[in-house]
Amino acid sequence: MKNEKVNKYIEKEKKMMKEKKIKSRVNKHINLGLIVYFIIFAYLVFCILNFSFSEKTNYTMAEPGAIIESEVFNGLIIRDETIIFSQIDGKANYFVPEGEKVKKGALISCIDNNGEITAAINDKLQVAKASLLSDVDLSTNNYKYIQDKLKSYVLYKHSRPFGHTYSAKVDIEKAIFDASNTVLLEDDQMLRNILSNSLARDENIYYALKSGVISYQFDGFERLTIDNFIPESLDQIVVAQDVLVDSTTKKDVPLFKIVNNHKWYLAAEINDVCEKYLEDENTATINISYNNMKIQGNIYKILNEDTKTYIILEFDRYLNEFLDDRFLQFSIIYSSSEGIKIPASSITQKDFLKIPVKALMKSNRQSEVKKKIVSKDAVGGESLEGVPIQIYKIKDKDAYIPKSDKLGVGDELVYILENGKNETYKINEVTPLEGVYVINKGYAAFKFIEVLSYTEHYKIVKDNVSFGVSRYDRIATDASILEENQIIN
Repeated sequence: MKNEKVNKYIEKEKKMMKEKKIKSRVNKHINLGLIVYFIIFAYLVFCILNFSFSEKTNYTMAEPGAIIESEVFNGLIIRDETIIFSQIDGKANYFVPEGEKVKKGALISCIDNNGEITAAINDKLQVAKASLLSDVDLSTNNYKYIQDKLKSYVLYKHSRPFGHTYSAKVDIEKAIFDASNTVLLEDDQMLRNILSNSLARDENIYYALKSGVISYQFDGFERLTIDNFIPESLDQIVVAQDVLVDSTTKKDVPLFKIVNNHKWYLAAEINDVCEKYLEDENTATINISYNNMKIQGNIYKILNEDTKTYIILEFDRYLNEFLDDRFLQFSIIYSSSEGIKIPASSITQKDFLKIPVKALMKSNRQSEVKKKIVSKDAVGGESLEGVPIQIYKIKDKDAYIPKSDKLGVGDELVYILENGKNETYKINEVTPLEGVYVINKGYAAFKFIEVLSYTEHYKIVKDNVSFGVSRYDRIATDASILEENQIIN
């Protein structure tokens, strides 16, 4: 009985000790799990804070751009202009709109000194105005002219002074005024019936003496030609007058002018740099400042007077584009480079080994070269070792590869020529190449560039170059804070 109690006590103690061990083990597991969890949590917090407070890498999109080297000048437009004067006082009626090209002998205007002609054409004029307001029968030429004026203002409003807004308004109003105050009759016989009396007497009727473009604007430069041009003309002030604003005219007052549309000229003072650039040229390309329009003209003459130089350019196109202008601001383009525009701060340099393209080989779809190494076990004490390489650039007969622990200056490469003979090439030096860090894949990858032109802040690099920068790559804006293969935040 006593032994029985002792055994029960021993069993009870063993059971209690076993339970304590299990609890101790559970506590150990719980503590270890908490520690691991805490470590993971702390690491995640560190990563988040590090990402939040670390400096972000700014990038620039590789987009098309251009660098144009040019100088701005102020030019005077010289045209072959023939003025037609009124022979009597009266009311002027016009039958051709501003800027329209006419043939020799075309009916342009008539003067009504007694009211007969005005009364006869009033009905037709009212019909024309009604058509204009209803937008049913608007002249195609006038409609296009007004449309072009509006389009020109919208496209180029940012490149012209604020005062151009008012000027554009006046131009558009003038176009509408011209359209409604010129009798646009397609039926020549109807026009002849209206003017039958005047035509019979052949008086007060004005025809085009030659073919050309009709204009009703006068500024005092109409008699200026390339033969009587003097440098002082460039300093004169333009006072423009539009005869359509006032329909009444007087004897010996300009009625309209015919502009020769075959050729026109642009005279300007240039500097020594421009003169030197043009001295061996026959043509020059100019860029019009206010609408960014590029036109090419012949160099008609270069004049040297005292210490100044003047140029006269000849053009045979775009007369109507500048019919309203007498002075024109333009730039002469010395050079123009187009490609990918990259900030100068994005550009860095990296040293490369230059090796012959013939030394490149393929092994398991990877490029490699055969490097000569010293080996005691090899015949002759030398053997060849295949070294995997990454090609960064191929130009002409040379390939550019990065330095590595296995390949550098002084190493010798062996390759087989077409005739079966072995050729040995010793790497003598490193060649620095300009490039940028492309971060498309989340790390800084070096891509080389070929610079076409540059300024203080930007460079234009060649587009579509193998192993180089491509259009719309993301390029690190500041290359100085990065290293190759660095992970980008």
